Amino acid sequence: EERDGKQTKIPVIPGTGEFASTTDPTTWRDVETALAFVERGRAAGIGFVFTEDDPIVGVDLDDCRVPETGTVSDDAVDIIERLDSFTEISPSGTGFHVLVEGELPDGRNREGSIELYDSARFFTVTGDHIPETPGHVVGRQDALTAIHQEYVQADSEPDSSPTAAAASTPSTEQKHGGGRGDSGNDLDDETLLQKA
Repeated sequence: EERDGKQTKIPVIPGTGEFASTTDPTTWRDVETALAFVERGRAAGIGFVFTEDDPIVGVDLDDCRVPETGTVSDDAVDIIERLDSFTEISPSGTGFHVLVEGELPDGRNREGSIELYDSARFFTVTGDHIPETPGHVVGRQDALTAIHQEYVQADSEPDSSPTAAAASTPSTEQKHGGGRGDSGNDLDDETLLQKA
């Protein structure tokens, strides 16, 4: 759907088209049902929901690929090669999804154009597999932990200075899930309530 002038992905229940939720398993269906729904022209694609009940972690690499040339950023190449698990081109064509088996380390889950998810989120998937990567999801805990530390947590080491301590006190927006955080959006509370 188009929201605020840009395309966004809205999860729907395959079969009914009603809104789905990444936290409500009663709104999810198997892949065959989802594919059939897409083939009938009722949705633009299928998505995979990450849950606490599965060992899958999704690594979303955005804005790292030039679709016209296939040129890929050095960071994305490093991450894809080190994770060495199922990797596909994202729906936009400008990024990648890497699916690995493992446990997402504690701490923040995004930095810049790199995001990591293991529950209460979904990826729209293309199946446009990168042939140089395995055709299945592989366990890569050590690589996942290292990449999380190097690319996502690297700049988040706490500073013990009094100024930094004062600056790190959570704002009201952060306490209530507003802002970037783990809420999955950049909306403040008032805007979010208006949209709801």
